Amino acid sequence: MPRAIVCSLNGVEIEVGEALRLRDLRTATQYPAFRCIDSGAPVRPHKDGTHGAAHFEHSRRNAACPLSDPARN
Repeated sequence: MPRAIVCSLNGVEIEVGEALRLRDLRTATQYPAFRCIDSGAPVRPHKDGTHGAAHFEHSRRNAACPLSDPARN
């Protein structure tokens, strides 16, 4: 199952660890505009845990993107 570990933020690629750090620094009105490096769709960073390593998931299901989790499509 493909898991994205890099995203784009303001045209710059960043790894999931940095995205998690930025997410945790956000204010109530400012959430970073993380984007999928393949489809350009909005993504959210997820910490590592019982479902695997830290990764990005699309904010909305995106069956057309190869980095989208096929189990969620």
